[in-house]
Amino acid sequence: MSESGNHLSASESEQKQASSTKEQVLSCAVPLFAEKGYRDVTCAEVSRAAEANIAAINYHFGSKENLYRLSMRRAFELANKKYPFNAGIDKDSTPEAQLLAMMSAMIRRNFDDGPAGYLNRIMAHQVSRPTAPHALVIEEISNLQGNHLSEIIRKITGELSEPFLQQAKMNVVALCVFPRWAPAMKQHLFPAPPSEEDLTLWAEHQHRFALAGLQSLKMTDPS
Repeated sequence: MSESGNHLSASESEQKQASSTKEQVLSCAVPLFAEKGYRDVTCAEVSRAAEANIAAINYHFGSKENLYRLSMRRAFELANKKYPFNAGIDKDSTPEAQLLAMMSAMIRRNFDDGPAGYLNRIMAHQVSRPTAPHALVIEEISNLQGNHLSEIIRKITGELSEPFLQQAKMNVVALCVFPRWAPAMKQHLFPAPPSEEDLTLWAEHQHRFALAGLQSLKMTDPS
């Protein structure tokens, strides 16, 4: 009985160790991808940071590409925990209020230099130097955001053709994230780190601009 118990304990210990190693690798990979982008991060570098054997990456993740995919998901979780898209929103909120909440969250993620900003920094690298598999990035971002933004836009504009809807989503996101993706513009807009009040005013301004664009789009969509 004791031998069986010991075997079970050893097995559980091995599983716990494997889980710990996988978590350590992922926790080290996310900030590295945020700092350097997909191309300039090597599996050897991640394994050194995690103090793990390089074989652990293949064992737990299969490939660098899959490690990158899971790093994007973890980065999204960190961002969403601090800046949820539905902050201050309830089921009775107007779609315009829902859009403001989502844009405010995206803008704050964009200016966060801590873990909540990892995903935006990962994407900034991908925009400036697209080295990760493009289809993977598009698929993950679509999955992470879900249909939330599409649903908000449809509530504001009514039904749009799919091309117009995709363009609308891209433009709303661009209004929120372009300062991170264009550092010179960020420096011009905010020479000093923006305060909470600065970010609130910026979010409200971009929100008004987005609403005007969506209303115009509704009138010009040939569908």
